[in-house]
Amino acid sequence: MTGDAVLGEIGKGYEYAQQRLEPARISHCMRFIGRAARLMTWHVAAMMDAGETVKHESAMVKVFVSEAVNRVADRAVQITGALGISEDTPISLIARELRPFRIYVGANELHRAALARRIF
Repeated sequence: MTGDAVLGEIGKGYEYAQQRLEPARISHCMRFIGRAARLMTWHVAAMMDAGETVKHESAMVKVFVSEAVNRVADRAVQITGALGISEDTPISLIARELRPFRIYVGANELHRAALARRIF
């Protein structure tokens, strides 16, 4: 492959993609900060602002926040019954919006496996 149509260095694509993932995980958490896990998200964002690597922390907060907000939305749907899945309340919209968050920037199961490998 010639370098005339390449951004950055040849062979560094995966590394460049990985650099984008830490801020992306935090930004997805920030989208739902009003619904759950505000302090945890702020803590990881402050670490990133301080120039620290947040590879582990961003994965942990992404898993925690995505699952916490999904539990809250699921309970709201369950409590309201059929009304919770209807278009008459914002609950079904919120639940549909939140579900893909467990997949964005890496499925939660992937993050758990990667964290376990690094920890153990």
